[in-house]
Amino acid sequence: MVSELGLNRRAVCFFRIAPQSPRDTELVNQLRDAKRSTSRRHAYRKHTDFRKSAVRNLNESMRQPTVIAACVISLGLVPAACHQNEQFAGADPPRAFLDVPQSESSPRRILFVSEWEGKEEIHVMDPDGSNIQRLTTTKTGTGSWQPVWSPDGRMIAFGSDRDGNREIYVMDADGSNIRRLTHTSDKERMPTWSPDGKQIAFVSDRGGNWGIYVIHADGSNVRRLAYYENVYVARPVWSPDGGKIAFSSGVQFPDGEWEWDIYVIDADGTNVKRLTQHAGVNYQASWSPDGKHIVFDSTRDGNWEIYLMEADGSNVRRLTQHEAIDARPDWSSDGTKIAFHSRRGADHADHSEVYVMEADGSNVTRLTYSKTFAVHPDW
Repeated sequence: MVSELGLNRRAVCFFRIAPQSPRDTELVNQLRDAKRSTSRRHAYRKHTDFRKSAVRNLNESMRQPTVIAACVISLGLVPAACHQNEQFAGADPPRAFLDVPQSESSPRRILFVSEWEGKEEIHVMDPDGSNIQRLTTTKTGTGSWQPVWSPDGRMIAFGSDRDGNREIYVMDADGSNIRRLTHTSDKERMPTWSPDGKQIAFVSDRGGNWGIYVIHADGSNVRRLAYYENVYVARPVWSPDGGKIAFSSGVQFPDGEWEWDIYVIDADGTNVKRLTQHAGVNYQASWSPDGKHIVFDSTRDGNWEIYLMEADGSNVRRLTQHEAIDARPDWSSDGTKIAFHSRRGADHADHSEVYVMEADGSNVTRLTYSKTFAVHPDW
């Protein structure tokens, strides 16, 4: 069984690919500077049998979907960044924005997390980085984080500890009408919408082991899709046709090392398939709108970079080529661009900003200019 210490250490690595707060900087810097030495590769080979055993356990446990009657979903994630662009430096951006739901022909705005008055808050901006607006004001707790658009752009799911525990919430696209969906004391994280907007998937350690859960968008009918022993899971994301869910799974070796890979399961929790076959960390999968490709971040080449692969895991290509951390990619709705956060830039060695690039990795453009950091873009 993965230890509590191990989960906490990995959660930082997993959720905070680029550190979102000062308290995570040292840990993530160590991860960033680790170039996967010969000894690390030796450790990986040494514990291959352990990993295979854990993966077998994962496959076996996923064959038995379970239904439960309880409300769950909570997320504890990245502390944000004071994402005020230069035009907003020192000023309070407008809290709400008009006409967020857009037509199919208009580009959806980009959500991201940034610090505001010491709290992690959810912001939104136009695809070119203009018209930045803050959507949440968290009175208690550390803030609100990991926002994700509903498919129609009218709602946002997110995590917050505003009520004392990390839970899942939804709100209207303008930041109004916030509703709490879950009421548990468990670690429940990473909400993502189903393509029809009727369900939200998330991960939880309910029962002492990590699994993937689904809940209706109104907070009802929680059910467990897959159950994991000796592994940790993160960021379940539906394929555009709703037939599959991609996610990341991590294993901690006896020597304390972690390895992560991307898997896919059918939407009913069956038929698990491993997509990545490489030492290091491979996670934060995001489907292309046509369902043909998956973009993800990985340390396979010694640094956090963004990669692209076919939906079946074949034909892996590296998209970014930078010594800084590039992570948490997300597709534009038309599939032509990818947003991500990165530490590239001499003035941002200690925090991340939001960038966008073409789907082939070209034409990287910086969108935010914060005083601290801007992270977790969702398009």
